[in-house]
Amino acid sequence: MANKLIRGSLIIFIGNIIFRVGGYFYRFLMAILLGPVAYGNLGITLPFQGIFQTLSAGGLPPAIAKYVAEYEAVGEHDMARQTIYTALQIMIFLGLFFGVLMIFVVAPFLAYNFLHKPITLVPLQIVGLITPFSVIVGAFRGAFQGVYKMEYIVYTRAVEQLGMILFATAFVLIGLSTVGALWGTVLGYSLSVVAALYIFKVHMPKYIPKPSEDFVFTMNDRIKLATTLVKFSIPVIITAVAEMLIYNICTIVMGKFLTLADIGFFAAADPIARLPLIISVSIATTILPASSEAFKVKDID
Repeated sequence: MANKLIRGSLIIFIGNIIFRVGGYFYRFLMAILLGPVAYGNLGITLPFQGIFQTLSAGGLPPAIAKYVAEYEAVGEHDMARQTIYTALQIMIFLGLFFGVLMIFVVAPFLAYNFLHKPITLVPLQIVGLITPFSVIVGAFRGAFQGVYKMEYIVYTRAVEQLGMILFATAFVLIGLSTVGALWGTVLGYSLSVVAALYIFKVHMPKYIPKPSEDFVFTMNDRIKLATTLVKFSIPVIITAVAEMLIYNICTIVMGKFLTLADIGFFAAADPIARLPLIISVSIATTILPASSEAFKVKDID
């Protein structure tokens, strides 16, 4: 167990450092290419992107990691796989629902009634296109976390970030400005989904075997499992949204009262304050499946 914790935490820690540097490079590059006003337009969309991605995930990736780890600990491979499928179905529905809600309801309200900046409308609507892809890859990452394959999480994040940087840079250079930067994010997440699906189909059967021929899973069983996942996810989603608001309330308030140029300068400096989170997030990612596995097999020590 200790080896799993150390190895998993170390992989995520190293990955977080690399991706944090990549994130700074992305922001640095976008700030230079877009300028303060257009970068401020991008910066004002990021809090709402994070909040809607969190809402769309519904707190289910940690639930997947928890129950996959528990079922695998006692050799119930069929239930571990079914947990992933059931959670994925819920998350796809939530992703599509919140995506449509963002495009047709929330984005127009924010642009015209809250921010009073019509220029933010299209960028905010593009956020709605990101959510379905982000929740799908989030579900697979929860599965990878549940079997301690943290390197698979790192691989999908690498594809996501590299695709986002390359496509965003190309789109901005051809004159698509903030819209181009956000389309780069959409394509980055879509490529990450492809990578996650490939890993799940090709490599995950080593850790979660294919369903047994005699495995029966009725609709009532599906409802019970979905209920269990949702019950676990409710406090997770409340905490996650609260955390997102704590991190982003400054930008949201600034969006209402200050200019896009002011927001651009703030958005360029803000990530530096989040550097210490690298350590805590890395450890927390591994602790969840490890503690769940130990709980299931009654390994109190």
